[in-house]
Amino acid sequence: METSITIIEHKEIKSDTTTGLSIIGTHTGVTGFKHNLGLRQFGDLTIAESIAQGVGVTYLSGVQVYDKNSQLIIDVPVANGVKYSREVVRKLVLKALFRMLKDAAADGGKSFDERATRELIDTKLRHAYYEQSYSAVMEWAKEIGVEFN
Repeated sequence: METSITIIEHKEIKSDTTTGLSIIGTHTGVTGFKHNLGLRQFGDLTIAESIAQGVGVTYLSGVQVYDKNSQLIIDVPVANGVKYSREVVRKLVLKALFRMLKDAAADGGKSFDERATRELIDTKLRHAYYEQSYSAVMEWAKEIGVEFN
């Protein structure tokens, strides 16, 4: 069964400045946890992150990666009790994308420089997950007098 996500523009989409996510859905569960579904763009891919927020703790509930046609290509397994952070999600997505790329290349009888490719994906994911943080630290550095060449 094919799974897809419908991504529509909606006036209620909120940007979460702490995570860089565009929050497209929120509800409170019977346990009192606030559940958020957030999206992050990574080139033509969309990464969907499901997060459960309680008092003093935030858990990662799920991670899915969709292609440019909104078709699910990766459903990343997340164990119960995994605390949410951008870095945890970034590493899970890196591992899943790289594994899928390796499998697809092997199935097609192709090869590639695995180390260089992993580093490239890692660098691009870091940018996708930390772009706002990188901009903020560069502005801070300029404010304190750091000179860049």
